[in-house]
Amino acid sequence: LHDALPIFYRFLAAPNFTIPLGNRHMDKDDDLVWICEAFGIPDVEYQWYRNGKLLTMDTLPPEDTGRYQIQDNVLTIRELNEENDAGMYQCRANNSLFATFSTGQLRVLCKSSVCLKIIF
Repeated sequence: LHDALPIFYRFLAAPNFTIPLGNRHMDKDDDLVWICEAFGIPDVEYQWYRNGKLLTMDTLPPEDTGRYQIQDNVLTIRELNEENDAGMYQCRANNSLFATFSTGQLRVLCKSSVCLKIIF
């Protein structure tokens, strides 16, 4: 008999969202924590987009840098306002095999009588 050599298998998987974004309707001045999660082998890396543009701490306007926090697959926005925050958001999950997107629309709603006075 010959000495048997061990056989090693390496499994690969393109990213697949286990927690997609979905649409969100939030009240003005509330805080949003948006999570997207994808499984993939090798491990998945994440990027965030707002209205089709890459969203990083370096690309944010100065007035938003204190309100936004981006940490891998978690996007946090504090004190939401319609003018700066409403729009289409995308979470991009990628590994060496593939890149895929999960998309969600953020609508910021006015909840106080002050907003109603401005609208009318």
